[in-house]
Amino acid sequence: MCLLFLIAKLEVQRVRWGVRGNLQESESYTASNLIATGGTVSLVLYFVIWQSYVL
Repeated sequence: MCLLFLIAKLEVQRVRWGVRGNLQESESYTASNLIATGGTVSLVLYFVIWQSYVL
């Protein structure tokens, strides 16, 4: 359950950085968005693999 909340929090922050980086045309927010995307993808893949192992 904690993993889902962590993914949700990271996803909200990623979208916020993406919108802010797009509106301000800031490279730092855009880079943060890309890094957070990698983190979100890795957490989701871990969750999918873990669920398939448990079930």
